[in-house]
Amino acid sequence: MASQGSPPLTADQLATAFEALRAKALRVHCITSPVAAERTANTLLALGVRPSLTINPVEVADFTRAADALLINLGMADPAREAAVPLAVTEAQRSARPWVLDPVFINVSPLRRAAALHWLSLGPTALKTNRSEAFLAENAPQNTICAITGETDEVNGSGQRLTLANGHPRAGDVTAMGCALGAVMAACLAAVQNPFLATATALAAYGIAVEDAAARSSGPGSFGIAMYDSLAAMTGETLLRKAKIR
Repeated sequence: MASQGSPPLTADQLATAFEALRAKALRVHCITSPVAAERTANTLLALGVRPSLTINPVEVADFTRAADALLINLGMADPAREAAVPLAVTEAQRSARPWVLDPVFINVSPLRRAAALHWLSLGPTALKTNRSEAFLAENAPQNTICAITGETDEVNGSGQRLTLANGHPRAGDVTAMGCALGAVMAACLAAVQNPFLATATALAAYGIAVEDAAARSSGPGSFGIAMYDSLAAMTGETLLRKAKIR
């Protein structure tokens, strides 16, 4: 563990981890809402990662097995997604694939909250929440890394805690920005064996891309497009220069 007052990771480590992501031809399978599907897929493509998004119960296990990591996003639940999630999670566990749980609006719907608690009990590699959902982290299994996003982002787990201060409020003006971050986390978990480092790398890279996209856009429309360009241009050296670790 890092000494008191010092962060457990350095910008050098984040940069090296991001370069590991760039060096591998990864595939991530995403079960997410239809609203988030396009942004999630294009975000992964900007990072050089191949997405797949089928929810067909007949084939979802095959797609999970063929992928290097899995994202389970509980947004816009419907019977088809509810049927696909257990099949994908079971296959991810059987195939030793890292997987990310992203609960959505669990503070609104008791049904969603119960579902999120159930899937969390199965031990996802990482949990992604925003501040209003952060109470869920209290129920996370010991080995699950917890990412809490907001004005600053926190990563907790493995006896470590890290705060990252990259980002921009404009991210809240474009739908599915947070959902796409869950897919970036899954990709980094596939690239880096240390889940804490992988999660921190994903949050740092995404936050920096948000800052860069905001700086060269004039509104939410141009920001959404600029975000893909910022991610595509991201390098380990970018993280080394711009990651705001606290």
